[in-house]
Amino acid sequence: MKHTKKCAVVVAVVLLMIGATPASALLEVHSGPVSFASDLEPNKDINLPSFDTLGGTRILNSVLVELFHSGSVSMLADNDDGFNTAQINAHIVRIWAATGPGVIGFGNETVTSPVVTLQLEDGDGATFDATPPDGKDFSGITAYSNLLAGSFNPSTAFYTTDGPGTVTFTVYPQFMVNDLQFVIPADQWQMEVQNPDLTVTAKVTYSYVPEPATIALLGLSSVALIKRRRL
Repeated sequence: MKHTKKCAVVVAVVLLMIGATPASALLEVHSGPVSFASDLEPNKDINLPSFDTLGGTRILNSVLVELFHSGSVSMLADNDDGFNTAQINAHIVRIWAATGPGVIGFGNETVTSPVVTLQLEDGDGATFDATPPDGKDFSGITAYSNLLAGSFNPSTAFYTTDGPGTVTFTVYPQFMVNDLQFVIPADQWQMEVQNPDLTVTAKVTYSYVPEPATIALLGLSSVALIKRRRL
């Protein structure tokens, strides 16, 4: 009787595995970025692995595609006006689009720094000097990171291959601005822009389960193993 009960338990486990719900599915995750310094650059591709069925031994239940973006710039200002103080802020704009299998995404973000006062020219003359009181380094203020631009659930047919393969996401930089806005203007001033950046990341999450016949074979192998141990 004990031998029969053990076999029955294994068979029950196999049946539960065959009827596994999406909540018990396995996950495979891939991600990759592309970066731009200007919207004059050509579009760039992100190539990620497709879902390999491994000869039909895995079944893809669903695909989640997420698009993230980050933007930054090092921006510096110097007031060269010996008669007028200035009040300014710095701001950046990042606009882009992306396409992929069953996916069309967009990103649009503007970051504006607090308004700061630049005092009268302090004697550095035409030499660019972003140190206070007449200068300001906005680096780190005009930046954002890892914002989710969109999530999608495209058809699994676009992402499934019988063997290794790739899926491609193409990113198009559409508008990149790095500038100063004057609340109170100065007659003479200088600005430097360094290391402007737009980075777009595509992340693909595959939710999958083993093919039911494969699970059943594993279960039957377990039953046979128990039988051999009982003999």
